[in-house]
Amino acid sequence: MPRQESCLRCGQALEAPVLACAGCGSPHDERDRFCSHCGRSLTTPVEAEPPPPGEPPFLPEPQRFPRRLVALLAVFAALLVSVTGLKIVDGRYFRPGNAVVAFFEALADRDADAAIARLAVAPDGDSTLLRTAVLRSGGYTPPSDVRVGAYEVTADRATVEAEFRVGGTSHRREFSLVRDAEATAGIFYRWRIDGGVFPLDVAASGVDSVLVAGTPVALAASEYGRNTLPALPGSYRVTLPEQPLLEATESVVHVGVSDTEYASVLVEPVVKNGAREAVDQQIRAYLEDCAEQPVLAPVGCPFSSYSFGEVRNVRWKIDEYPPYDLRVDEGGAILTNVQYGTATVTGKSVSSFGSGTYPYEDTVTFTIAGTITASGGTINFLPAAD
Repeated sequence: MPRQESCLRCGQALEAPVLACAGCGSPHDERDRFCSHCGRSLTTPVEAEPPPPGEPPFLPEPQRFPRRLVALLAVFAALLVSVTGLKIVDGRYFRPGNAVVAFFEALADRDADAAIARLAVAPDGDSTLLRTAVLRSGGYTPPSDVRVGAYEVTADRATVEAEFRVGGTSHRREFSLVRDAEATAGIFYRWRIDGGVFPLDVAASGVDSVLVAGTPVALAASEYGRNTLPALPGSYRVTLPEQPLLEATESVVHVGVSDTEYASVLVEPVVKNGAREAVDQQIRAYLEDCAEQPVLAPVGCPFSSYSFGEVRNVRWKIDEYPPYDLRVDEGGAILTNVQYGTATVTGKSVSSFGSGTYPYEDTVTFTIAGTITASGGTINFLPAAD
């Protein structure tokens, strides 16, 4: 059946655009200019009617939450921010591991006061080595490559594992910590290291002091003078103060590297090669002074002769000086005889019968003994008492 293309009533094309009257809504062809029903112009736009006087235009009212709910949500958000912030501060600055990190950072900065401030109890006793000047000397090397590992907390105590390098070797030890009794800002509790300083035992023979990281450390007077001092972790160079008689190879001792290893160092002085000439001169001068005495038994001297009768015009002559070695003992350096020396004495022996004199001669062997010390930059030989 063929498709109908126009209206049977008015002849308008069925697919032609239809224009509705703005006044009454009657349909019209787009070519019409006026409405055939109400006469209104089909080309004039319709103006919106103004609202009645005194009435505002209609706007949809926004949805509102109850004020109490809004207040509760604001309080909850503030608490959430506060708790999160407190946890961040506590985790960053007040964990046990942070106290250990801060302790090692103070050592790396060579700040003894800052390191000691991280300790639960300030060390007592000799504080010679617990000074910033010691840590900043060339004789001290702080731990390096510090890594803080796992930690455990039980009430107000904690343990922290730390790994670090001292003397080119990696060490691992466990630090014990205690929590402060009073909170910081009324909220946070700081942790402090229980201990943190370790005993350093220093011993040497023949000297009254040694240098530890360039700092003089007095030693007790004994066969091996000793002193035990508290020290912070790290490496310390130990040697002798400069003097004309003795010297020692520099030693390095590592402190605080483990819970069981006890830090100790023995300084072993030896006589300087250049000191022997000065010692020789003093010993020769001593023996020559003895030989100047015109008696058979010079006072304070290592040689003597004996005669039943009177001997006049006594003269001594050193034939051979006794060879010796020098070794260090508690008093400094002492002489060790290698073999005997010889001396000859001559004079006039008086006859017991009053008939004149006759020659007197005697050759004796002897050794020397005494101690050699250094004082005020001078080497001094002290002969042993009879």
